[in-house]
Amino acid sequence: MSPLAVHPRVLCLHRPREAATLATQLHARGFAVAQAYSYDDAIAALARFRPHAIVADVDLGEAGGLQLLRRVATVVDAHAPLAWVALSSAEQVPSLPRAGGALVHTPCPPFVIVTALCRVLAAMAAGRGAAGLALARLLGFARARAPGRRHFVPR
Repeated sequence: MSPLAVHPRVLCLHRPREAATLATQLHARGFAVAQAYSYDDAIAALARFRPHAIVADVDLGEAGGLQLLRRVATVVDAHAPLAWVALSSAEQVPSLPRAGGALVHTPCPPFVIVTALCRVLAAMAAGRGAAGLALARLLGFARARAPGRRHFVPR
């Protein structure tokens, strides 16, 4: 089984209180979590922690979650894209990366963010063979039974 299927790693760029709450929810689902409270902390954590996914508050300001997602979208290897969940209280969020993620409007309960992250990861796992199937099962999804379809549905 791949390391991703055992403990998916998530980098959470958020305010300290919200990041701690979200980390607790993610740990309960079997995720390893690194917390960052600024863009610079997040960039350092990317190299050190090598996350599979990012949860980023795009309302943190110019050098916050939005800038992090833009940077990651331009430098990440196409063969191993990062999943992402952007958090925002704004009605419209400009220039989010086109693929690999979801936008969650805040405030919302932490389980909504965790569910969105699990769905994004399961969708990305569809093309990753046995490791992807193991990850999707770990996240609470099962392979769809339609012939010729390669996607996952909640169990």
